Amino acid sequence: MNWSEFIKYLFDQELRLSPQEGEKLTGIRYQIIDRWKRGNIGKPQRNTIKRLEEGLGIKINDSDPENITYTKVEEKPEPDNKIIERTYRVVGEIGAGVLEVDELFQDEYVTVTFDPSNNQLFRIKSEKYSMAPTVMPGDMIVIDLAAKPKPGDMVVIGWRENGKAHGALKILNTVRDDFLAFTSINPAEPLLIVPRKELIKMFKVKQVIKE
Repeated sequence: MNWSEFIKYLFDQELRLSPQEGEKLTGIRYQIIDRWKRGNIGKPQRNTIKRLEEGLGIKINDSDPENITYTKVEEKPEPDNKIIERTYRVVGEIGAGVLEVDELFQDEYVTVTFDPSNNQLFRIKSEKYSMAPTVMPGDMIVIDLAAKPKPGDMVVIGWRENGKAHGALKILNTVRDDFLAFTSINPAEPLLIVPRKELIKMFKVKQVIKE
């Protein structure tokens, strides 16, 4: 199997994962995984293959590009109190206030230390002061892709307004069928109202890493 055939076989028959589920596990954008399956792009570089291996718990043998295979990797369970370090994607630079963004998700990778009880963590840079002193410019925000945010949680959000993408770090205040309301730690910041139909992403903040 070449790379395209291998990825299609791996996701559709072996692991039975959608590209979106693959993105959550590996940090590789689901559009890239889908293009691999379709054969629109070829085999990636080794660092990308390594992230695929780590996220899916496999070892890929690609020494023969026309006969790619894999084996499952048996991981030893980590002690509950052990802190481990891995590399995750920087999802983008998000202002604690409202920040216009061209691309919410970017291809930059950093190493983060985290609690292994939930390994679906990315990092986001905070660049403004509306969440001070809890979050200051330059701090890194670890977000949990699996948790469902609830009122009172600090969250990273992305939404569209007048056709443009925006991102912010806020406190989820109110959840309604047609809108969500967000506040800031800084009382000078106004209440942010986002129509539900305009919401792109919302992730719970797991950890703040000080600069």
